[in-house]
Amino acid sequence: MTFLDRITTIPDVCNGKPTIGGMRITFKTILENNTTGDTIEGILEE
Repeated sequence: MTFLDRITTIPDVCNGKPTIGGMRITFKTILENNTTGDTIEGILEE
């Protein structure tokens, strides 16, 4: 399974925005936080 395989779009989760594995954190949020220097591990802990 690759990282892109984990991106899901479920209409009832986050208004249908792409999320990681159906979690309630959008892919966009992860990318934005990552560009400011946050690590993926740190983002997921929050």
